[in-house]
Amino acid sequence: MKTGAPARLRILAYPNSEHEARIAALDGCRLEVQSAAAVPPGSPIRLESDGTVFLGEVLGCRPNSAGHEIAVSLEQSFTLSDDLRRLMCQLAEETLEEPARTLPGG
Repeated sequence: MKTGAPARLRILAYPNSEHEARIAALDGCRLEVQSAAAVPPGSPIRLESDGTVFLGEVLGCRPNSAGHEIAVSLEQSFTLSDDLRRLMCQLAEETLEEPARTLPGG
């Protein structure tokens, strides 16, 4: 995974929350992400970049000149295959049928 690679960030507790992001650093089980969105610590997230999906939990989020620097503890990562993409699309459709929650303060 390259530093500066574009990514899509989704806060799993809020199905309609998808944000543009960039990979700032990847070191073992820790990932640093830049995004305009502030993400509360403890939030479970899904990050997709260059055909790889990362699942993790936000350790911290602090404002900086590019928006926010988000530190993530990685729990799982995997490469998307065509079959997995189809399954994810099916799951996303099922999720859209659930009532949406809104972000605190938003």
